[in-house]
Amino acid sequence: MKKVLFIFLFVGFGIIRSTAQYFEDYELNYIRIFCDTLISQLDRYSDFTTDGIAIEESYIDSFINLFADEFQSKIYNDLTRKPRYLTPMDYVDIVRDKFPHGLQNKYLMDSARFLLPKQINDTTFFVNILIPKYVVGMNSDNKIVGNYYEVYLTVSFNYKKYEFNNFKISKIDDYQLILKKNSDKQMRGLYIGLSGMAFNSDFILSQPALTYIHSAKMYPGYALGTVFTLFFNSHFNLSFGSYLFQETFYSNNIFDNFNENNIQKTDIDGDNYYLYLKYNLNEKISNLIVLAPVSIGWRTGLYNKIGLSISAGVNIRYMLRSQVSVSGESQRAGYYPQYHLLLTDVAYYGFGTRNYNDTYAMQWNKISYSGFASVGLSFPIRKGKAYFVPKLFYNQTFMDLGYKQSAYPDDYISLFGPPAMAYIRNYGIILTYKIKL
Repeated sequence: MKKVLFIFLFVGFGIIRSTAQYFEDYELNYIRIFCDTLISQLDRYSDFTTDGIAIEESYIDSFINLFADEFQSKIYNDLTRKPRYLTPMDYVDIVRDKFPHGLQNKYLMDSARFLLPKQINDTTFFVNILIPKYVVGMNSDNKIVGNYYEVYLTVSFNYKKYEFNNFKISKIDDYQLILKKNSDKQMRGLYIGLSGMAFNSDFILSQPALTYIHSAKMYPGYALGTVFTLFFNSHFNLSFGSYLFQETFYSNNIFDNFNENNIQKTDIDGDNYYLYLKYNLNEKISNLIVLAPVSIGWRTGLYNKIGLSISAGVNIRYMLRSQVSVSGESQRAGYYPQYHLLLTDVAYYGFGTRNYNDTYAMQWNKISYSGFASVGLSFPIRKGKAYFVPKLFYNQTFMDLGYKQSAYPDDYISLFGPPAMAYIRNYGIILTYKIKL
C-alpha cells in the first residue's frame, strides 16, 4: 500500500511539474539569458546591412542560422504583408528584391515578456516571448516602409541533465494576429438570446389640407423576444428571431372646415351636400404584432473585450390585433347647395354633436415590412461565453401598410380617403443577453 501511494505521489508530482513550472527560477534565468543573446543577434542580423547602402551576405547566413529550420520556420511578413508568412529564405529573397539597402530592425528588449517554457518531448522545449518591434526600410521604389507591432516569438531549445543548448527561433508571429485567431475560434458559433425593447412610436401620414392638423406624440411601446445569432468570426454575424411587439401611437387631430365647400358627400337619399365638420379628437392606436427580424451585424474588438456592436436588417411584421381608442367631440353639419339649405342637428343624416369615448377595430395588411438599424456596446460575460448588448435602434416601415379602411365616422379615411403616404417608425433601446450554445 505504501509503495502504491509512493508511486501515485511521484506521478502526481511529475504531472504538476510538467503542467505548471518545469524549471526552477535559476533555470528560467538561464533560459532568459540565452534568449536575450539570440534576440540581440536577430536584432543585428535582420538588418542585412552594415552600412545602410548594400546587403551584407555574411549577415544573411547568420540570420538564417538563427532559425530551427530554414525551410520550415515561419516569419510574419512585416514587409509586404502578402503572403502572410514566409520561410527565412523567402524573407531574405524579399529583402534582396525590394530592399536593396537593407533594413533597420529593433527589438525592444526592455519591454519583453517571457512566458513559461513548455515541453515538446523528453529533451525538447519551447518558450514564447512577447516583444515590441519596429522595422524600417527604403524599398526599390525609394519609398520608406515601416511597421511597428508586438512580436510573438517562439524559441525552441534542448535541455538534459541541467544543460541547455541549441536555442533556435521556430516562429516570428504578430501577437495581435494570434489574439485575433484565438478570438475568432472562441466566438465562432451559435448564440441564443433573450431580448427586450422599450421604445416610442409614431404613425406619420400625409396632411391633405391646412385645416387638418395631425399632431403625433411620443408614446411608449414594449417588446420581448428570442434572438439567435450566428457568429462567423469575432466580428461578422447573422441574426434572426421573433418578438411579441406592442406599439402604440398617440395623436391629437384637429379639423375645422365650417363654411368651406371642400368636402363633398352623398347622403342616404342620394342627395349631394358639402360636409361641414369641426372636431378635436384624441386617438390612441394600439398594435399587437409578431415581429421577425433578420439582420447582419458587426462587432469590433476581441471576444473577451468590450466592443462596438452595429447591425441592420429587415423586420417581417405580422399583425395580430389593432384598435384605436377615440375621445373628444365632433360637430357635423351639411350644406345642400341645390336647396340653399344648411342642416345642423339632424340625427337621421348624421348631423349634430357627437362625443367620442369608444374603441374601434382597425384594418391593416396582415403582413408588412420595415427596415431597422441599431448601434450599441457588447459586454463580454463569463470570459466571453455570454454577452450583454444594450443598443439604440431605429425602425421604419417601407411598404404599403394597407391603411385603407375607415375605423370610425370622423377618422382620416372617412374624410379624405386613404392617405398618399403613411408609415410607422419606432425608436428606442433594445437589451439582449445572449449565451453560446
